[in-house]
Amino acid sequence: MDLEEHLKMLEKNREELLRSIEGLNEKQLTEEPVEGVWPIKAVLDHIAAWDKEVLVGTGEIDAGKRPSLMEIEDFDACNARFVEERRHRSIRQTQEELSAARQAFIQGLKGLPEGLWQDETLQYLVKVIWEHDDVHGASIRSWRAGLKG
Repeated sequence: MDLEEHLKMLEKNREELLRSIEGLNEKQLTEEPVEGVWPIKAVLDHIAAWDKEVLVGTGEIDAGKRPSLMEIEDFDACNARFVEERRHRSIRQTQEELSAARQAFIQGLKGLPEGLWQDETLQYLVKVIWEHDDVHGASIRSWRAGLKG
């Protein structure tokens, strides 16, 4: 995939993720478990953190280095740390970070040299990010469907 195809998927899947939380009240966003013990706010904190982490990784690829995130051995611990670091933030702050992190990610991708898009690790990491929105959006939609039943 080229940059434009990745950008389209990033936009499409983020729009679907955000649509999945439309109309929910603060309690539903911040208290009710959606994935394991995580409420939607924690899921969004987690997504924003990974946008930032992968942006760092793309910069490392651009510098000719292997992304340090490829060395993470315990993703569960990493995810827990990301969520814990953001636990005291409001849902509004979470939503602002989610938006800002994605905008920075897209700008970072647009700033990469065109030839770098041949790098398989870069392709993989960017795909993981847009798939990430899709996976969590699907979990939220499933949870919402259970609310109606």
